This record gives sequence, structure tokens and C-alpha cells, in this order.
Amino acid sequence: MSEFLFFERVRAWYETLPNRRLLENYFLRTIQSQTNLPISQLYRAFVDCLLPLLNIPTHPTSAIRELRPLYELNHFIDPYYFTDELMLRELKKCATLSPDHYQKLLPHLKSFFLILDKKEGLERVESWTSSHWKQWYRVFPEGHAWAAKNLLYQQGKLVVNSWPAYRAWYRYTLGTEPLNDAMPEHWEELCEGWATITEYSKMDINGLAELFAGELAHLEVPGFCGDTPNCSQCPLQPECLWHQGDSARIGNEGMAQALQKEKESEATTSDLLGWIFGLSEPEMNLLQQFLPNEKSLRHLDTQSIFEINHAFSKTPYLGEKLKAFVELCKRYNETPLKAGRQFGSSFDIFQHFRFRLRDVKQELFIVVLLDNKHQYLMDLTVTIGTLNKSLVHPREVFSKAIEKRSAAIICVHNHPSGDPKASKQDVEVTRRLKTVGSTIGIPILDHVIIGNDHFFSLADNGLM
Repeated sequence: MSEFLFFERVRAWYETLPNRRLLENYFLRTIQSQTNLPISQLYRAFVDCLLPLLNIPTHPTSAIRELRPLYELNHFIDPYYFTDELMLRELKKCATLSPDHYQKLLPHLKSFFLILDKKEGLERVESWTSSHWKQWYRVFPEGHAWAAKNLLYQQGKLVVNSWPAYRAWYRYTLGTEPLNDAMPEHWEELCEGWATITEYSKMDINGLAELFAGELAHLEVPGFCGDTPNCSQCPLQPECLWHQGDSARIGNEGMAQALQKEKESEATTSDLLGWIFGLSEPEMNLLQQFLPNEKSLRHLDTQSIFEINHAFSKTPYLGEKLKAFVELCKRYNETPLKAGRQFGSSFDIFQHFRFRLRDVKQELFIVVLLDNKHQYLMDLTVTIGTLNKSLVHPREVFSKAIEKRSAAIICVHNHPSGDPKASKQDVEVTRRLKTVGSTIGIPILDHVIIGNDHFFSLADNGLM
């Protein structure tokens, strides 16, 4: 793939935008270079940028209060002659700086003032060579070359500075993410290279790529290739190597990218769980042994959870966390019932309770309470265990119905075997409850039995 193909595709996308003229005016207004760069302005911006990079705490008034000596250091330093002792003396006047902070700050401050010794170079930033840039990068902590460039851009210098734009190019062209410490020179060379064969300047190209990366969303152009890429809507998706990337065994490192590319269906269950729970690659391989069906969690039972906890002794409560995760999955498929909901058929009952009861290993007997319009009031579990006359006693079934002034009820229970067909005992229990209900004036409208993904209605089959 040509290294300039990305720019061609972005330009084609840009030319389809309805507010293109407005954007062109924005670029023209913002790329006027500031020739005379006041040293005091640059130094203050430099300190503002440096402190968070060194993890030195500040607040909005630090520059005029406890860190004022640091912010005014440029007034006391002669770029042509200064010593570490002089800088250290001024830093010690800052109330909140510690000796550790002094050691962090000194090398960067020294590098900054050495740059000032070549003040004329600062006025010609746009024509800096590689050696000039290396000196400027040394002013900042290692790995923050993009921050160094961005500072000059914010001070009005025409430098190609957009890390998000470079990342979008890298993804599209090379199919992976650039390293965080990737040097900005490569991006500058790319923008300059394409500028020589088009009518766009390097700053135009940087801006267009930045627009595509979603960095100018305030201009009502959301972009596509930001921190969380919108691959499904991206016009460059068909040729993008990053979107086409192989995800056969994704693992922890590639899971975020797979989700961004909307390829989560290609991940194994152990990969997904490993990423959610922060497991290592060996632990993910071990977890695979407890998941015989790589696309399902339905086989996780109490024994499996015990065995998982034993195998993952260094990951506390992993089995319980998996159980909680399975419960969340069930709730995703189940819309909570609200008072006033009306069931139109036995299928409506099945649809609501199927995921709650489908994989339960014991029989649960649930009673759904309805008002005089046969609208939903609430549901409650009456018994857990094998269904028989002694467990499903009318007292337990109707006590809550009487308390809530229910006008009718529907009974629901599951068959762990997976076969929902009513047994002889199911029919006997239902008829007994129906007799009691008729006596006290709270009729049973139906008894729905659920087994796996099927159901059986005693009312529909004339067994009530």
C-alpha cells in the first residue's frame, strides 16, 4: 500500500463534507505563524506542560503563589551563563517542591535555557533540522516528543503536531498502533512529502488527518479514527489494514482493538473473560479447560465454580465473579416487568422467564400475581426443589396473592431435564391449586413449564 493512499482517501472524504468551506476558513485562520515568540510566554507555557509530565502537583493559582519562583526563573537566568546552583537556589524558594522535585526539574530547565542560547533558532522553528528537534525533545521527559511539538504549535508555530492524525495514518497503512514514543519526524516527512505533489500545505494535510481522527469534533465533524475508532461508519474501512487485522487468537493485548473493530464475535469465550477479569495468557489457557463449548457459558455450574476457584487460587473469587457475570448475561436478555404489563399469551410468559429458568439445575416454582385487569403486579419464587404436592402447598402459593389483593395468578416452573412436557404430577398439582383458587376467588389462568428453549402451557393443551 502506498504511504500516501491514506491522504488521498481522507481528501476524498473531506470533499464530501457539506460544511467544507467553513472548515477551510478555520484552517486558514489558525495556521498563521507567529514570527516573534516572546521568551517569557514560551517559558511559562513550557512549565505548565512540564509539571504534569513529571507528576508534580499544581492547581490554578500555583504560578502566582507557591510556585511563583519557578515560573519567574527566566527573569533570573542568563541563557549565556548560568549554574545549577543558581537554579537550585530559586527552586528552593518554592514552598511545595521537594528535593526529589528539584532533581526532576533541573535537567529539563537546564536544557530549556541552553536552547535560549540559540534564540535565533526559535524564530525559525519551521525550518529546523533533525538535530534542532533532538535538542528540543531533550527539554522534555523521555517519550514526550509529541508534547514538545504541540507546545510550539500552541505558541503559533507552523509545526506538524497531531499524534491522533499520525495514529490514524499508522492504523490505515500499517495495520497496527504506533508506539507511544514514536518520533514525530516521520509524520512531518509524510505531510511534507504529500504536500509536494498536491495543492495542500503540510499544515493543511495535518489538519485534514486530524479532522478525520475526530480531534475537531467541535466543528461538527465527529471523525472516525479516534481513541475508540468508529470502524462501522468509516469510509476508509474497506482498505484499512488495521480493520482487516487478524484476530484468530486475540488475547489480552488485542482485545480492545478487536472490540473497536467490532470483531468481538471472533474472540473465544476465555479471551473475553480473561480481558474482563484481567487474567494472564496462561490463566486464559487454563480457563479454556473449564469451558467445553467455546461460545457458551451455560455449562458453568456449582461444581465448575468450585474447581475454578481451586485452580485459580491466586485470583480470589474468580468462580463467583463468573457466576455474577452469567447472571448479568441473563438480565441482558430479560426486560424487567413493570406493574401494569399485560400478558397476551403463554408465549409472552415464556419470553419473560426463559433466560431466568433455562439453565437452572433445580426446579423453581414461580407465581405471577395479576390485578383485576389481569395486569402484572409482581412475581415470587414459592418453592425450590422437586415439584410435588407437599412442597407446592396452596398456603405458600396464595398467601402473597391474598396479601397483595391479587385477582388472578399464573404459575411458572422449569424442568431441568430440558423437556417441558407436563408430567402427571404437574397436572395433579395444578388441578389442586385451581380448586383452591376457585374456592377463595383467585383463579389460576395458566401453568407454563419451561425446558431449555421450549415451553408447555397446561391451559393451551386443555389440562387445567
